Amino acid sequence: MAIVNETSSDTNNMLLYVSIIGFAIISYVLYKFVLSPSQPANTQQRQQQQQRTAASSTRTIRPSTSTTSSTTAAKNNTDNDDYKFGQSRHPSHLLPPSNWSNNKEDLSGYLLKGIIPFRSTYANGFEVRLQQQQQKMKNEQTDGKDDEVKDLVVVNRKERARIFARMFSSSTSATTAKSTSTPSKPPNRGSNIVITIHHTDVITTTTASNNNNNCVDSKLHKILYLLGTYYNVFVLVDASDVVPQITNDVQVKEYIDKVRTKLYTASNSDNEYQLNEQIIPTHRIIVSTTSSGRVAFVRQLSDTQLVIDYDVDGVVKELERFGFRTLCYPRVDVGEGESSLGKFLIP
Repeated sequence: MAIVNETSSDTNNMLLYVSIIGFAIISYVLYKFVLSPSQPANTQQRQQQQQRTAASSTRTIRPSTSTTSSTTAAKNNTDNDDYKFGQSRHPSHLLPPSNWSNNKEDLSGYLLKGIIPFRSTYANGFEVRLQQQQQKMKNEQTDGKDDEVKDLVVVNRKERARIFARMFSSSTSATTAKSTSTPSKPPNRGSNIVITIHHTDVITTTTASNNNNNCVDSKLHKILYLLGTYYNVFVLVDASDVVPQITNDVQVKEYIDKVRTKLYTASNSDNEYQLNEQIIPTHRIIVSTTSSGRVAFVRQLSDTQLVIDYDVDGVVKELERFGFRTLCYPRVDVGEGESSLGKFLIP
């Protein structure tokens, strides 16, 4: 009897061991081929992935410059170095942080709700760097003699204060009586603001026929410069009247490039308020064809603190329904080379 019981016990133990081993094998197979994350199929794929990572990590950031020509600004819109597939994107207006190193793959960690914050752009402190460069050039011309250039920061601060006084004064709200409300104070420095201008403020009939010989209103340049060095500015160009004249995608792209190039073109060679892509990058100059499109853009843009537009019913009141702060300016008939916004804020 004892022999039979011992044999039966050994058989049960053997079956238990076989069951445990079989369960372990099945679990491993399920994990290996079903549950495990996907891996590169072979060594060649892994090497290609490592090469792409190394290429993206060794890219350099373009240094800061005080001015950028309109031709350069238009070309940078399709810069292969910024938009190459498979590599991290380093926008031209992004100021590399002090602790940044070329060993990092990208700078996406410095985005704030999908947007480069003002403190991380070249526009922040642009006036200081421009003044330092002008002072250096002055010293070279005068052989190091004490001949200081004017303080751009102080001068621009006064000019910006005049624009703010015009934007948020009670007399301004009286001229825009159709608007439901007018902000009482400007947004904090570095906020996101959206400015709408009509396409005739940029490209007039004379401009189109004369192959871009005319330039944008100097007042409009001054406004965009002063606000662009204080805020994250997004410019919407209302081209609703141009839609019937554009028949294909090639013409659309040509028109957008022309608008952006014109905004970077100074009204004269001595214009001290010269725009460039470091102040307002090319991708932040957007052409819109409908009022609903401008409303949708503002609603999708993260944390917009102020919207400046002239369409009361189609844009201003619609955005105020969703709690946005808006400022409505009147669109009036102006002469060639002038703009309604420039005439409104700098009478």
